[in-house]
Amino acid sequence: MTRPTGKWHGAAFLLLGLSCLQSARFLSLSNVLVIVILLLCLSGFSAHSKLPEIWIRWSEGLFSLVRPIGAIQTFNALTLQKEPGSSNKSEQLRKLFAVLFPAVFLVVIFGWLLGAGNAVLGKWNAEFLSALFEYLSSIELPDLRHFIWWMLFAAIALILVCPPKAGFLSNKLAQTWRQFGTSTDRLRLHQWWVCLGALNLLFLLSNVTDVVFLWFSRELPTGIYHSDYVHQGVYALIATTVLSAMIMALLTQHHEVVSRNRGIRSLTFLWMLQNAILISGVYMRLWMYVDAYGYTPKRVYVALFLALVIVGYGLLGWAIYRHKNIKWLIGANLILIFSYFSVLQFVDVPKWVSRQNIDLYQAQKISYPEALFLHQIGSHSVPFLISINERPQSAEDQQNALQDLDQQMLSQAHFQRAGWRGYQLRDGLNYQVLTEFKKSKPLSQP
Repeated sequence: MTRPTGKWHGAAFLLLGLSCLQSARFLSLSNVLVIVILLLCLSGFSAHSKLPEIWIRWSEGLFSLVRPIGAIQTFNALTLQKEPGSSNKSEQLRKLFAVLFPAVFLVVIFGWLLGAGNAVLGKWNAEFLSALFEYLSSIELPDLRHFIWWMLFAAIALILVCPPKAGFLSNKLAQTWRQFGTSTDRLRLHQWWVCLGALNLLFLLSNVTDVVFLWFSRELPTGIYHSDYVHQGVYALIATTVLSAMIMALLTQHHEVVSRNRGIRSLTFLWMLQNAILISGVYMRLWMYVDAYGYTPKRVYVALFLALVIVGYGLLGWAIYRHKNIKWLIGANLILIFSYFSVLQFVDVPKWVSRQNIDLYQAQKISYPEALFLHQIGSHSVPFLISINERPQSAEDQQNALQDLDQQMLSQAHFQRAGWRGYQLRDGLNYQVLTEFKKSKPLSQP
């Protein structure tokens, strides 16, 4: 395995170190994804430096994780094959394992099959399994999340130690991709004219509806709620993103008679403009929901996702304008998505949401939050609830805040029992505030 060099690898190792430090501040989905992706990509780049494009080498590390056959081959190479200098005893153990493992595997399979057709064997199997399950239930097993994490860690370590050969998919990605159509293919040109024209008419109808009911009239139609309107907008945006990606991918792979046709390009840019109007409508839907009920981490993530989509559309437009191929488009979007998660892992969204809602509550623009919101912001509920207790809108809100702080005490006890493995600096600081509050003031009254 060659040693990775260059500025990209140095930047990747630097980001990996920062991401590991960030996991001690507070762990998030973005943080876990960045760490796992960096480990896999670095392993793929190290093992497959002969592949032409850099992004294909990096993607090979991701492909290796989803190739169970490659993992089995790696395990076989590490356990069954004799290596130079190995002792006869180790060779005998390898042969013994190679002989016994198939036999044990077949006995288990056929024992289950025969037990299903033989009442006596079935009874014995049931008694054996019952005793086995009773024994296993008496053993204190680790948390399932920890088990999954360590299994993933073991899989990554196996790939780093003994990476598999380049897979079929990465070899195909490294080849030159065939273009669609020829210089005399007028049928495809007409197909694109009709498809883009129909899409523009469809999105025009959707955008006119948004302008009428959303831009000029802030009142929703009867029977439509804010949450439904926001969610419908997000679903439409996701469908639009997939549709646009498919269309752009196909368009960039066509012959110049289609991809560089002035009319086709004009219709495509018009369609992208209509998508921008659709995104603006989704932003307005989201703002209406926030204006009515306040911020939540999920609503902020939706807004960030919309921003990601806007940049993605910019890449799509640039690919058409500069006649980029599908490989460039895929690589650019992969870099965009990875950069998005890399930056997001350092942003404490629940903390920002908590501070914003404190201001909104003190201004009496939102009411006392639901339990689901407190669950989403986690330990940041502590300063949020303390602020409500100090300046409540009503006596009932003050009592509810004290009761919810009682629940946070249970979360603090669970946090303390988790020990160093589950320690998060963010939670530790918030629960320290709760400890100081408990010393200065009694909690809820019966």
